[in-house]
Amino acid sequence: MASALDREKLARAARALNAGSGRPGLPALILMTDQLRVADPLGAARALPRGSAIILRHTNANTRAALARKLIELARAKGLVLLVAG
Repeated sequence: MASALDREKLARAARALNAGSGRPGLPALILMTDQLRVADPLGAARALPRGSAIILRHTNANTRAALARKLIELARAKGLVLLVAG
């Protein structure tokens, strides 16, 4: 995983690119979880800078519900946006 400095640089670059998009509310970084591609969604979410977003895409209902509860707490504490797909 990238360092905190690398993640902040990426967030700044994304904000600069989004500045001219006409969508001022779009988060600079968006993490899309997926049980097949993101082995540690909580760890990945913890690494996001404030103002980023998480899209929870897990399809297993039991796994998704438990993960959603944990991500809600994390999102509130870190100032992240959480969206639940499906």
